[in-house]
Amino acid sequence: MQGISFVTYDSNYRLCSMKKNFLLIFFNLFTISLFSQETVKISADLDVGREVLMGEASVKFLSVLSDSRCPKQVTCIWPGEAKVLLGITVMGEYFEKEVVISGTGAEFSIAQDLQFLVSDLRPYPETAMPINPKAYCLRIGTVEEN
Repeated sequence: MQGISFVTYDSNYRLCSMKKNFLLIFFNLFTISLFSQETVKISADLDVGREVLMGEASVKFLSVLSDSRCPKQVTCIWPGEAKVLLGITVMGEYFEKEVVISGTGAEFSIAQDLQFLVSDLRPYPETAMPINPKAYCLRIGTVEEN
């Protein structure tokens, strides 16, 4: 009797395990399909004070307002974030936009068909020592939905 209940438990366990594996595979495919629907059209690295024309917009990297990213050699509870200030000109109109960059970057739009992706801010803090404000470089791109 004990052998039969063990077989039943084992088969239920395998069935449950198969369901979990199926759900994990489905979730991964769903996530990949979500992220693969966007492609970066134009990409540029901007030093502080530099400007680039990206489609209909001109984007200038004005400054880093704050950088609380966790340094590489430090154990932190929170990964931190950086906040940058961009100057954007679209069809002759100028405005400034604060963008918060987390561990996954930042995505923002300024018009229905004009979306941007900030994917990197370098240098990444190595220690708790502050980074020279002029040493930063921002990677930004325009995003197109497929």
